[in-house]
Amino acid sequence: MVLTKCLALKKKTVEIRDKSMKVHLFLKRYLAALNQYKWAGLTSFACISAIAGVATTRLPETTHLAQGKLLYKPIVEAAPATGTQAVAQNSVPGIESLISDQLLQQTSDTLEAKHQSIVPNELRNRIKLEKDPKQENRILIQSQDSNAEQAKLVVESFVNTVSNQSLAHKRKEVEASLKLLEKRKALLRNNLRVAEEKLREFGRREKPAIQAAVDGSLVSAITTIQQQQRQFRQQLEGTNAEIASLQNQLGMTPQQAYVASALSADPTIANLTTKIADIKSQVEVQRRELQPKHPDIIALQYQQQVNETQLQRRVAEIAGANRGSSPVQMVALRRVSNLDKARQDLANKLVNLQTQRDRLAQELGILSRSEPELRQNYQDGTELKLEQEKLTKEVARYRETFDQTEKQLAAAELKKAETRSDWASEGTPQVKEISNGLLNRPVILLAGGVLGVLIAGTTVLLLDILGGRLLIPEEVQAILQQRVPFLGVLPHLSKQAEQKFPVLIKTDSPDLDAYELLRSSLHRHSQNQPLKMVVLSSTRKGEGKTIAAYNLAIASARAGKKTLLIEADLRTSSQVQMLGVPTYQSEELGSLPEGMQIESVQPVPHIKNLFVLPSSGCVEQVTEVLDSSQMQELLKLARDEFEFVVIDATALRFSDALLIEPLTDGLVLMTRPSYTDRRSFKVVIEKLTEFSDIKLLGVVMNNVANSNKHAHLLSL
Repeated sequence: MVLTKCLALKKKTVEIRDKSMKVHLFLKRYLAALNQYKWAGLTSFACISAIAGVATTRLPETTHLAQGKLLYKPIVEAAPATGTQAVAQNSVPGIESLISDQLLQQTSDTLEAKHQSIVPNELRNRIKLEKDPKQENRILIQSQDSNAEQAKLVVESFVNTVSNQSLAHKRKEVEASLKLLEKRKALLRNNLRVAEEKLREFGRREKPAIQAAVDGSLVSAITTIQQQQRQFRQQLEGTNAEIASLQNQLGMTPQQAYVASALSADPTIANLTTKIADIKSQVEVQRRELQPKHPDIIALQYQQQVNETQLQRRVAEIAGANRGSSPVQMVALRRVSNLDKARQDLANKLVNLQTQRDRLAQELGILSRSEPELRQNYQDGTELKLEQEKLTKEVARYRETFDQTEKQLAAAELKKAETRSDWASEGTPQVKEISNGLLNRPVILLAGGVLGVLIAGTTVLLLDILGGRLLIPEEVQAILQQRVPFLGVLPHLSKQAEQKFPVLIKTDSPDLDAYELLRSSLHRHSQNQPLKMVVLSSTRKGEGKTIAAYNLAIASARAGKKTLLIEADLRTSSQVQMLGVPTYQSEELGSLPEGMQIESVQPVPHIKNLFVLPSSGCVEQVTEVLDSSQMQELLKLARDEFEFVVIDATALRFSDALLIEPLTDGLVLMTRPSYTDRRSFKVVIEKLTEFSDIKLLGVVMNNVANSNKHAHLLSL
């Protein structure tokens, strides 16, 4: 139990310590950012302080407060039975709705007409609104100004604008309703006119048919026709019965009776018949005495034949042989042509009855055809009557709607005349003086100063976040998290007038101590292994790796070590002229340039134990050169010949340093405050620590101002 409490207490102590360290790191970093962006912060502070100072100079000694009152009294329409109006119990509109841009603009225009120029944004700051705690539907309006009349004018203009806007809004609604009713009235008037014209035209066109269907004349005509049809059918039946009786008596049809009567009445037929009969008698007498071929008999037979031919022709003429009567029919007709008086009367009566029957049938057919026509006319007249009633109802409906619309329009006109605003001013604005006093000016200045400090600090913090640079060594140490040694810091070096780079050639330079400490720190972190060859690189160009390599080599030589400085950056020209050493150029490709041979190592004048192998300048196919066997042989000879070798390689954006690193004792990474990108540095450290075959000796922060403040880090 006690052990658990101790562990918990220890864990809590560690958490508190971590938090305090994070706070300490944040403060130190913020102070560094403040120093980095001090001019931006000072500019922000100066601007806010100047604004506060200007505000105090414009603060009047005495202010006039004008206060007015607005009463909310909306009117609603009462029930139609009473015909009166009553105040609605609606809630008071929000104060925000009264401070609208449109209302403020109208107030500004009103003041402009009264020769007072106040923009809407300024009115928004001047006018204060609040609800009256004593009366729920009352709004208190206040305005402060150094001029009493102007303060009162602002309140009066605002009150009038609110009232006028409410009135204009209500009138706008009524006018919209009026326009809608006017449009509807015009449409109804046009529809009513069209319906009436349609009804009149229909009446003129269909009035006879409708009148006939309405007054009963068609019904009477239909009834009369039906009675006549019944009478004709009765007469037709009686006639048919008489015809049938006479046909039975005569044994012939009415047509045959007509022909027989005609033949019996013809004198020629009668004469020819008599002649034929006489000849037949003579033939019979002659046959008794003479032979059949006797000329007299033959002559009589010839006369008989001639007479029969004439009789047949005459019968055909009377009976209508041209109608297609056959010879057999002719013989039958000739047989019945000889009628007695009684039979001839019956035949004439039969012919008359047939004629009467045909007439009755024809009249009955006419009546049968007339009845459907009368019935259809009656039906059409009834439908036309219904259509007329429909058109009449449509006209009545349009007229009723038109009359209602006229009444609504009159009511809307009356409502427009009686419309008033929901807001009313309660009395004239009251004005009183308010003394500001001189204590407000220090308060404003103090508030401006505090606000300036806050804005300046925020500006510095934002610029630091946007910049994303490393600022202090402690930040580098926190990123490394003891995974990689932090070898220390190097001071900011000032260049001499004749120097391009700040190289510490003078023996009395106090900055050499920092590089000597760096060399000692490298040997201390080499884990008791002899450290003879190191590569210096950086995350990006411009972080001071070349200056650090030169001065580290100088510090090692000053310490009595035979030191070689190799310029392995084959992508840029050599800088050894700063040490008084001449440079060599070679354009040979595919092998080490001539200037990079071990024989090209040159001593540095005025610095004992220091030698330099200059770069041959910009070389093509740098990767092939650095990865060649000749380079391996060169570094092997350099390790054997010298006690300490410093290699100045390119930045890690190229693979040059990583190609050389396996041939050396390790890699030293250079950083620079306010220059090295924090995110890029984190990515490089993560990647380098992931590869076990890359030996990262440590990280150095270069070009640190006041490096003595970080002396405690040099011994880590």
